[in-house]
Amino acid sequence: MKGTGRFSLAALHALQLTMACATQARAPANQGPTAVESPAELSKVEVRERVHNLLSEPGASAADWKRLGPGASIVLEQTIKDARAPVATRGRAVEALAQVDDAEAAAKLESIAQNGKVGASLRSKAVAALAEREGPASAQPIKPVLSDPNRQLREQAVRSLASVGGPDARAVLEERLPREEDARLRELIQRSLARMQP
Repeated sequence: MKGTGRFSLAALHALQLTMACATQARAPANQGPTAVESPAELSKVEVRERVHNLLSEPGASAADWKRLGPGASIVLEQTIKDARAPVATRGRAVEALAQVDDAEAAAKLESIAQNGKVGASLRSKAVAALAEREGPASAQPIKPVLSDPNRQLREQAVRSLASVGGPDARAVLEERLPREEDARLRELIQRSLARMQP
């Protein structure tokens, strides 16, 4: 009898563990804290909230931004235009446009980079983000920035073109070299061209 009692208790315990595992297996995947909803499942309010959360986390990855879908781009654009938002937050919003899943993001970055009414810091970030997002294809959209009166912007444009490389970027820098009046920027262009593949 004692052996039977011990066996019954062990069997009962094993049955409880089995039922608990089965219950977890049947639980919907989207109820866990690590669940990832598709962009279509997120409401506009949820997207806005998550965008603001990611903007407060400088380490947010490209995957984090892509999960939010094209709606994130709208919120980022609104943040960039919001003069009441901290400059650092607006800057991170510009940088995030390089990573969102939105086919119009490159055009938005180009618009910011070439807009003389936008602060130089944000425009500079837009140039870098455009180069990051589009690679060699960013050469022509960045080209007009090389003629901007702001030296900081011109320097960022040179550095971005040098980083993306390619025949178009090289041609743009070669065209700018004799026109650049700042001696240090001319030197930077020359060094950049020397490092780029012909």
